[in-house]
Amino acid sequence: MAYERFYQAWANRRRNPFSKTENPVLKQETGLLIPTSSPYFIQLVELPLKETPSSVIVFNVTDNQYMTEVQASPGQGQFRVDYPEPDGEGTGLIEFSSYDAGKTVNVTYKATGSPVVTEFLDAIIENYKPSYPGIMASDTVRNSNDAEKSQASPTSWSKSKEIKLNESMPGSLKVYWEMKSETAQERVQSKLCVNGVQVGEIKESSSTVYQPFSEVITGGINKNDLIQIYVYSPDGAIIYVQNMRLCYDRAIVIIGGYTLVNPLPVEEEYVLDVTNQDPF
Repeated sequence: MAYERFYQAWANRRRNPFSKTENPVLKQETGLLIPTSSPYFIQLVELPLKETPSSVIVFNVTDNQYMTEVQASPGQGQFRVDYPEPDGEGTGLIEFSSYDAGKTVNVTYKATGSPVVTEFLDAIIENYKPSYPGIMASDTVRNSNDAEKSQASPTSWSKSKEIKLNESMPGSLKVYWEMKSETAQERVQSKLCVNGVQVGEIKESSSTVYQPFSEVITGGINKNDLIQIYVYSPDGAIIYVQNMRLCYDRAIVIIGGYTLVNPLPVEEEYVLDVTNQDPF
């Protein structure tokens, strides 16, 4: 039975083995999602034919524009292909830039075959939407920016602490911080912002002992996002903030292109790439 199935395995390569003539077919794979974290690869079902000029066409559905093929490491709006030998190792991988992470693309190319069995070669790859890991807000501290910062009597909203995200990730995360007033009964306020835009409610305290606060960011995070704590005192008090922390667990947040209402946690230690960059 196994022999009957695989004895014509050469057919997985769309070429005549005697004349060495390639017999590619035009193929399109649609709804492919560029990963939200490194490596930013998409695996084609078949190996694309190397031609000059190239016949590999990548359309960025998210931005409604065609992408440019390059030979070196791709930048934003670019891609490069690992072709069959002698031009490559023959993996059929397409590499993208981190700036295009999370975007949807359609790929049209001349397919030369695959190492998989022949039955799969004519499968229609359309609206393929893989499952994706991400993060889920929790009480687990993964990143810390604990340094104490003070603001002397701010009478308008002023940035106190900031964390820069160096990668994109779907899902949600909890931001925790602590605040106190130098003088009893003088009110101090703080709020969470992403890129200067308020998330959640304004927090208030008049305690001279550090009080805990938190907010949850939903809808995923993007590379270069700035997670910030802003402070203000209606009474002109000196404000102290410390222990700004990102809390989350690794989870499956997207299955088949659908975002889960309740993400599925996985047993994987994962720490986001971030930079603590308080303003003073």
